[in-house]
Amino acid sequence: MATRFVHCLIFYAFCQIITGFIWTPEKGQLKHEERIQRVPKERVTARKIEQFFIQNGRRHRRNIDPPEYDVVLVVDASNSIRPHDFHRGIKALQTLIDKADPNTHYAGIVYSNKATVAFDFTDLRTAKHYLRTRVRFIGEKTNTQDAFLKCRTKLFQNKNSNLRPRAKKRVLLLTDGSSNMHIHLTLYRAFQLKILGVEIFAIGVGNYMPGIQELVGIASSTDKHLYRVRSVLSLLDIVRLIPPWRYMHQHQLPWLTDRYNQEYDDINT
Repeated sequence: MATRFVHCLIFYAFCQIITGFIWTPEKGQLKHEERIQRVPKERVTARKIEQFFIQNGRRHRRNIDPPEYDVVLVVDASNSIRPHDFHRGIKALQTLIDKADPNTHYAGIVYSNKATVAFDFTDLRTAKHYLRTRVRFIGEKTNTQDAFLKCRTKLFQNKNSNLRPRAKKRVLLLTDGSSNMHIHLTLYRAFQLKILGVEIFAIGVGNYMPGIQELVGIASSTDKHLYRVRSVLSLLDIVRLIPPWRYMHQHQLPWLTDRYNQEYDDINT
């Protein structure tokens, strides 16, 4: 009981700090919300995903013993998404994990009115198969907090989920909007995951997202962990721009530099 009370106090302080920091615009700059709503060019987002999610910010480092990652793919299957867009999103996730370190393991959660663990942590090839065969469109309300609850209790804190003891823990959320069930718990559930050392990445789909504030609070950061795309079709194009993993251990290649050009500078503007 005491531990839960302490966690609530920490979470309250966290929210106060985040609210005061994120939503106070500097003089002469765009408000933070307006900047987050702005969707970057596809090549910019591709570079950002490649650098921080795929490469983990360690390009050109020659790690003797590189870390392992166990990633939960959390897929929004609510009624705000059209079925064919949902399936495009699944295809984009399959393509994305195909570009990642082959030693990364994945689990899957699909959610709408409630969240369901589609599969426990497994290797890349099996995860791609399960994404196609076990992650189904639902088309009801959006209960994001339940998805985060299942991440914590059924996967990261469950000895039978095949979580590797030394693996770094991550969540990748794919959604087109904010939650509309038990909204007061969404950021708290995300905060509980962060207390466990889980990094949360979020892909927000849509030109304008009314619930962008919630997504900002969910992601571990806005510069490295939050990605904005116009549509799932655009997301599919973005992940196709990311080079295969086998080239990423090398120094920056000329064709890769040409592909991204100087548009990456837009990330920091």
